[in-house]
Amino acid sequence: MDTLHVIIPCYDMAPWVGETVASVKAQTGGGWDCIIVDDGSRDGSGDILDALTEGDPRFRVIHTPNKGVAAARNRAIAEAGGGFILPLDADDRLLPYAVSRFRHEWMRHSEASLLVPRIRRFDAHGHTVIQHRTWYGYGDLKERCTPTNSSCYRYADWERVGGYRPWSMYEDWEFWLRLLWRNDRVVNIPEVLVEYRIRPGSRWHQAVECHDEEVEYIRTMNPHIFTK
Repeated sequence: MDTLHVIIPCYDMAPWVGETVASVKAQTGGGWDCIIVDDGSRDGSGDILDALTEGDPRFRVIHTPNKGVAAARNRAIAEAGGGFILPLDADDRLLPYAVSRFRHEWMRHSEASLLVPRIRRFDAHGHTVIQHRTWYGYGDLKERCTPTNSSCYRYADWERVGGYRPWSMYEDWEFWLRLLWRNDRVVNIPEVLVEYRIRPGSRWHQAVECHDEEVEYIRTMNPHIFTK
C-alpha cells in the first residue's frame, strides 16, 4: 500500500508544535512519513522542529519564506510526490492509532475520494467537544465546510485539481469543493482520530470574523459549482 504522508504547515507555533510532532511520533502503525514546512516562522518554531526531528528518517523539515498556509501545504505535498495525504495543523494532534485507521479505511474503501474522521475540539481549559458525523453530501458542502481540514485524500486528486489556492482563509473548504466536484465519494470514520485546538487568534477565528466575504469569494471563484 502507498505511503501516507502527514503534512504539517507551521508558522509561529512554538508553544504547541512540540505536542503536534509528539502525536505523530506516537503513531502505532507504519507506512507513513511526515513532511513539515516551516513557513518563515519568527518565534523559533523552525529551530524547535529541527531539534525534535533530528535523526528521525520519518520526518522532513523544509524551511521557506513566509507565503501562507496554502503555499506551505502545497510545497509539502509536492515533496510527498504520491500516496495519501493527511494534513495536520501545527497546533493540533493525532490520536496514536490515526494513521493505522486511515490506512485500514483506504484498503476497505479504495473507491473513496476523501476519508473524514471525527474530531475532538479542545481548549486551554481542558474543555472538549466531539464533532460527530461531518459529511452529509455535496449539497451541504456548498453551504458550509463540514469535513475537518485533517481529512485524508490521494496525492493524485490534489494534483488533478491544482492544489490549495492561497487567496481564501477558508482554503480547505474551497479545496474540498474542487476535490469532490462530480466525484463526492466520502467515507465518515466513526472514531475520533484528530484533536483540534481552539485558541484565541487562530486562523479559524479570523476567518469567522469575515465569513460572508470569504463565502462570496469562494462562490465567485467557482461559478461552475455554484451556478443555479
